[in-house]
Amino acid sequence: MTLFTTLLSAYNILMHRYCQQDDIVVGVPLAGRTQSELRNSVGYFINPVPVRSVIEADPSVEDYLASNSRCVSGALENQQYPLARMVDRLKVARDPGRSPLFQVSFSMEKVPGIDDEGIAVFLIGQGGHTFHVGDLSMETIDLTTRHAE
Repeated sequence: MTLFTTLLSAYNILMHRYCQQDDIVVGVPLAGRTQSELRNSVGYFINPVPVRSVIEADPSVEDYLASNSRCVSGALENQQYPLARMVDRLKVARDPGRSPLFQVSFSMEKVPGIDDEGIAVFLIGQGGHTFHVGDLSMETIDLTTRHAE
């Protein structure tokens, strides 16, 4: 069981308790760079992947974690399938005001300094770290002001 799956499961249980629904779909943004030839490319490769969680008959924590682990593994194995194509194939009605398959997302960021490329610190706005993309060297700066003036 991974930390991600455990935290996602806890999040699903929280959504179940608040929404009083047994069938919950959570969007998980995945950085779809699984092909080695894309690792040095710059661009937006995020694919939101819907992960379904069904909580029936008050399962034990162990049973629920095992079930959710299988769902997460299946989603990861199929993360290359584009969300737009999935929506088209399922013939889901589109509403520009909301996502067609899920209304809540879950994301887990890596801890600064652990990311091999140093990109995680860039994403959360922590300064003083250098990372490289190809021949380009970048240094992060602190983002202390979090509002417009």
